[in-house]
Amino acid sequence: MSAPRVYPVGCRRLSGRRRAHYPKKELNIGRCRFRPGPTMMLLLAVLAAGPALAVRVSPRSAVERLDIEGYVHLQWRQDSDIRARPGYGFLLRRARVEFHYRFDERASAALELGADKLELTLKDASIAYRVGRPLRFIAGLHKMPFSREELEPSRRMLAVERSLTNDTFDRAGFLGRDIGLTVEGEFFSPLKPVGYALGVYNGNRGRLYRDNNNAKQFVQRLTFTPVPGLVAGLAATQRNDSLTGRLVAAGGADAALNVGPARMTAEVLIGTPSPDRLALGAILAVGWRLGPVEPVLRAEFFTPDRRGESRATLLTAGGNWYLHRRIRLKGNFTAGFGAAPANVLLVEAQAGF
Repeated sequence: MSAPRVYPVGCRRLSGRRRAHYPKKELNIGRCRFRPGPTMMLLLAVLAAGPALAVRVSPRSAVERLDIEGYVHLQWRQDSDIRARPGYGFLLRRARVEFHYRFDERASAALELGADKLELTLKDASIAYRVGRPLRFIAGLHKMPFSREELEPSRRMLAVERSLTNDTFDRAGFLGRDIGLTVEGEFFSPLKPVGYALGVYNGNRGRLYRDNNNAKQFVQRLTFTPVPGLVAGLAATQRNDSLTGRLVAAGGADAALNVGPARMTAEVLIGTPSPDRLALGAILAVGWRLGPVEPVLRAEFFTPDRRGESRATLLTAGGNWYLHRRIRLKGNFTAGFGAAPANVLLVEAQAGF
């Protein structure tokens, strides 16, 4: 007499009649033969789809797509101008937090908050979509592609502050941030890449959440690399004056050299801040890295009104001390001649995170 068959725990023995009645619904797992019900089928489907669902809704993936950066610039300023009040003191020059979120390889969003001089402002709020290397769209509040010195991040500049020429064209509304659309990209010529940027903006420097007139500002920029380490650029911008409605425009040429320990930037800007003024400025800055120290020299020649022939010359000497990968100490002394502002001593500590 044969021994009775033993079924594993959890298996249900079906009679011959019931097995014949459910021939297609039986599952064999090892020596276990059973007929799953609707609940069991749903459980098996969830277990099978679980890994795929976990990849899509994993919170870790969302966190990895978000980059958070920031920096703080604390400045000591001493002004020789007797009209300056106070003549010296500390200044929280910049305090920024930047958020960058990558939806995928093509789409991204950026948000930058600033508390410069203890004034809370929204610096950037934009959405970008890259079709390919030759074509990328940026919409929202962001920097217009005019002036190399303006496009260079403050923490990477050779000098502590931007030039008088840059400040003048900024007050005239030719450069800086605004709400609009930028189309940019890069093409490869037979030898070197050529970059371009075209944009249309409200023309109010991002001070209003919406435009209050039909006048718009247009910006064009072209960059190319004639030799390795040297990038040259040409830029232009046009808009209608908000008071007179007449056309005001500006143009510029620039170059940046980075070869070994040497850095050099040069730029010439010319434009009409107002219909009856013609401003012209030229800047040359050089730096040479010697270990953790980088001596810096900058010369600037600026004519706020070419027709009036008032000229200003500014010479800046200083250096940068790289204490850490994210901490540096910068110092500049600027001497002004002619119509230039008074002499200024600047010392700035920069920290990034």
